[in-house]
Amino acid sequence: MALRLLMPQGLPYGLAAVDPTIEFQAKMIAGFTQLDADIIATLSDRRTIQPFGIIDDNKDSAFSTAVVDEQVLIPVVGVPDGYGNYVSTIDVMGFLQHPGIIAGTFTSDVTVYLNPINGTITVPAGTILNHDNDSNNEPDSFLVTCSYTYEITGTLGEDTTSGSGQMTIWFTRGLYATDQFETNVDYQLNDTLYCSENGKITSVANGPAIGICTGPPSALQQDIELLFL
Repeated sequence: MALRLLMPQGLPYGLAAVDPTIEFQAKMIAGFTQLDADIIATLSDRRTIQPFGIIDDNKDSAFSTAVVDEQVLIPVVGVPDGYGNYVSTIDVMGFLQHPGIIAGTFTSDVTVYLNPINGTITVPAGTILNHDNDSNNEPDSFLVTCSYTYEITGTLGEDTTSGSGQMTIWFTRGLYATDQFETNVDYQLNDTLYCSENGKITSVANGPAIGICTGPPSALQQDIELLFL
């Protein structure tokens, strides 16, 4: 669950008392806000709380991580639709590798219904088959490519701020890797990166730039690598 440091500069610092009202994980984006007369470290929402650095502490009851371009193969018997396609006449179900999906993070290249609790997807009847699994030139299945964030079951949360009461933040320029990024947007090499309203990396321009993508996430490399500015 720790931040992966590829080529950082300087040292992280516990710069301010941690916000007692939030939960966060290492590798999310920190900012500062004011609580009464005190300046406290909290999650950036890129609007009222501007991004400042990358968090290197955990204060969470459960951990989550990202999955990019997971492929789910769903065999199905299709029928011709009269337009050169084969379609399914029934709803068919497939299984993601992980349950506990955070629903708002899920994307797929085929329209499906998601059950986020048990990690199942259902392709509705009438959908055009898109894959020939046995290579006989006749579609016989759905190949669904999905990205999402899921909660890691069986791993207890922790609060690494409990001793100091401060949030540790990397705020100097350097190369970092994180699995705390928005999975419902696309990332390309050299993309400008920003902070989302959830305190995660995103490629959607919504405020001040915080980095440059030096390694997009993929099915083989689940972290995003970035030059933090």
